[in-house]
Amino acid sequence: MMTANSAAILISSFPESERGRALGAFGAVVGVGLALGPPIGGLLVQLSWRWIFLINLPLGVLALVQLRSRVPPDDVTGRAWGQDLSLPSAALWCASLVLVMLGLSLGPGSGWRAAPAWLMFLGAGLALAAFFAVERRAASPLLPLGVLRGTLGGAVLLTLIGNALSIAVGFHMPLFLEEVQGFDAARSGRWLAIVPLMALLAAPVAGRWADRWGSGRLVSLGIGIAAVGFGVLSRLSVAWTPLTLAGGMAVVGIGLGLFTVPNASAVMSAVPRERLGLAAGLQATTRNLGIAGGAAAAAAIVTSRYQAHGGGTLRSTGHVAFSTLAFAEASRDLYLALLAVAVLAFLISRRPAPRTR
Repeated sequence: MMTANSAAILISSFPESERGRALGAFGAVVGVGLALGPPIGGLLVQLSWRWIFLINLPLGVLALVQLRSRVPPDDVTGRAWGQDLSLPSAALWCASLVLVMLGLSLGPGSGWRAAPAWLMFLGAGLALAAFFAVERRAASPLLPLGVLRGTLGGAVLLTLIGNALSIAVGFHMPLFLEEVQGFDAARSGRWLAIVPLMALLAAPVAGRWADRWGSGRLVSLGIGIAAVGFGVLSRLSVAWTPLTLAGGMAVVGIGLGLFTVPNASAVMSAVPRERLGLAAGLQATTRNLGIAGGAAAAAAIVTSRYQAHGGGTLRSTGHVAFSTLAFAEASRDLYLALLAVAVLAFLISRRPAPRTR
């Protein structure tokens, strides 16, 4: 709820000519948070993993105070779009997402063919089918399918892929650094901050360029640069070099920074003002699905390729026990897979969007 409405508030507060700059500033602030998160998280983990959650209490209070003092109340007049939203549609949509998330979370541990995972996906499919059946008869549908046939559909799909790529690096790289290279959590966190720091530098620039030249070319440029970074990271091995690691992560961060802001602008610009909440909600949903799916996919790829390289079965019993060489080879395979996905996203970004009726 917070993510979707914050983006809608931001977009409604700026004219279209300054939308990219506003989103660039927003992306820069997000980059600051992401850059501070890994090193601070590494220090907190060394104290106690419980501090990962406790630290959010004072931050949440501070955010609430700022919200009440700085954000003016909404000036809502007339009848808002979606006021007649049906509860069955919302319940089925939420049920399908929850079941997908549970399936993605259970799959790497229990096995993708085991009952816990596939039963969750089966339930998600049934809930989603029921959702579309209800939506066809709804007077005010939660997800108007017509809006997805135009620019919004492509931008939402790229949001999903972009976040999956981003979380795959953030999820896997600490394992590579700590288990293959022997880094402690604090040192790993400092290295991991390279990606969001580079994204932080690129985001304001991307916002200004998006206002001047439009979003389409920047989306393609950003995801193309990220693909180059994944190619560099695919050269990592047990005998790593700081230049390869820092260079690959920096290029990925710059690419994702150039991609995220114009893609977010494309999502929010694809709908009229009265549907900003819908676009922001779709963006938040696909972002979270990309995060969950990217982490699960990274775990599945590394696990399967680890076995293929003769490492046996990865088991988590408080500490991951594995062959260093096999895990390093599996890591290289993961980044090659991310390279392929980034190339696919580049091709999708270059396709002309179909016209909406």
